[in-house]
Amino acid sequence: MIITAFIYWLIFVDMIYCLDVIVTPPSIACTINTTRICGIYNEIARLIALVFIPSMLILIFGYGTIQHVKTSRRMSRLEGNTIHRIDRHLTQMVIGEISLIMISYIPNTIQRIYLVLTLDIEKNPLRLRIEILSGEVTFLMTTFQSSFSFYIYATMGGTLFRQTLNELFTRSFSRYCHVTENSHEEEILEICQLTHNVEV
Repeated sequence: MIITAFIYWLIFVDMIYCLDVIVTPPSIACTINTTRICGIYNEIARLIALVFIPSMLILIFGYGTIQHVKTSRRMSRLEGNTIHRIDRHLTQMVIGEISLIMISYIPNTIQRIYLVLTLDIEKNPLRLRIEILSGEVTFLMTTFQSSFSFYIYATMGGTLFRQTLNELFTRSFSRYCHVTENSHEEEILEICQLTHNVEV
């Protein structure tokens, strides 16, 4: 954790020089980049920190996992088809996760670099609204990485993950149906008792 904090500190150390804090009454703090170069560097550093470093780590550890699976399968002498199927699932998951990270963050970074490059250009209200909308849409896309990772594992994770997920849903559904049936039986019993009491 200390190494990670140090790496991110090295990447974003420019903020000490590049950002000014402007305080306006009633004490609303606002930060701005001092120069265009600082703004471009900040966005490129953000791209490195949020896209390239996580992608490289996933690629390195994913490759290591695949190599470990191959080695352990050779030692246990399982069939070749099983090895290739597991390798294929792991490779698909790693590629899917890296693609999802890039799809999530690269459009937002490109849009933010565009905003930094066009700061000095006078823009009409329509262009400003389009830029705000594109900024909001690309910012929303940054949530894809965290929200769609589950679907990558569910679709590419192999049969074991899908079987476990199916069993979990089946168990939850059967419990719900059992509770519902029991509650209906209790209601029917209460109604029968009430009608019996009314008749007596």
